[in-house]
This record gives sequence, C-alpha cells and structure tokens, in this order.
Amino acid sequence: MDATVDLVARRGSHVGMTEIAQAAGVSRKAVYENFGSRDQVLLQTTVNLLRAELSLKSATLSGEGDVLERLAHTVPII
Repeated sequence: MDATVDLVARRGSHVGMTEIAQAAGVSRKAVYENFGSRDQVLLQTTVNLLRAELSLKSATLSGEGDVLERLAHTVPII
C-alpha cells in the first residue's frame, strides 16, 4: 500500500496493477491475490490512510480524541 500511496501522489489515481506491483517489488499476481482488483487496492489504501489520520488526530486532540478514535475503528477493513 505504501507503493500505491507514492504512485498516486505522483501520478493520480490512473495507475495500473503492473505499476503498483513493480513499485511494491512483488508480482502482479500477488497484488491480485491480496486485493482482487486495482479499485480494491486504491480503496483499501484510502481506508488505511483515513484510519491513520483519524488515529493521529485523536491522539492530538484533547476531549475529542475518544470520538475520533471510535470513528477510526468503525471504518471497515476491506
């Protein structure tokens, strides 16, 4: 997923499975076996970034942190 973040940051969401696999140092087959499709790679990467951001914010905000932490845990892992 780190490779996907880097690719999307540089090129936008129009990256292919071959590019993602090469950037991650794995085969295309491995990416398909773990995610199923390019859209699922992008979706799961986005969900993980959102969860990380919500967790970070909950750690830095006093009083509101509990709400953000609970919200971070309600975002499903796909």
